[in-house]
Amino acid sequence: AHLFGLDIGRSFIKVVEVSQSKDEKILKAAAFVLTPPGGMETESPTDLGKISQEIKNCVKKAKPGTNNCVVSLTESQVITRLIELPSLTDKELSAAINWEAEQYIPLPIKDVTLQYKIASKNLASGKMEVMLTAAPKRVIEKYLTVVKGAGLKAIALEPESAALTRALTKPNDPATIIVSLGGTSTELIIASGGNSLFSRSIATGGST
Repeated sequence: AHLFGLDIGRSFIKVVEVSQSKDEKILKAAAFVLTPPGGMETESPTDLGKISQEIKNCVKKAKPGTNNCVVSLTESQVITRLIELPSLTDKELSAAINWEAEQYIPLPIKDVTLQYKIASKNLASGKMEVMLTAAPKRVIEKYLTVVKGAGLKAIALEPESAALTRALTKPNDPATIIVSLGGTSTELIIASGGNSLFSRSIATGGST
């Protein structure tokens, strides 16, 4: 699908469009603008409207060839857990995942949007590793409202750690620590096998 990346950071809103031709990635469009005070942490509809307007301004500067975007979720607003389970079929995992997730996600499952991905299977031990990603529904709704207010269509939302892992590592790379220095926070991500296995956000960034 033809789409671009939208990152609503605490300091800057970024728009980037990349196309892929065979093994080559080509930067087609990029722009950034200042994020209005409060950023996505705000609950004020007026302030969220200001963010939508600045996203519009950023898109106008970048001129991507589509209104479809994938939106980066701030790491501090997402819960990710790598859990170990007995090897299950896809059908068994689908039936069991909510019950399993309740033990690891510190919010009621009914209040979150939950996604999961099999990270690895070990046939010898009969175990599998599953990556859980959960975001509060109210947070997802806020992002969708802001994106819609900017006249865009969100094709997907994903944690910053997942996007950085995909962009900066390959599945056969050794275990890697990614350090992402933002304006007011730094994300530390452990990536292996093409998956983000662990992330932590530190409240110190480039402005310090």
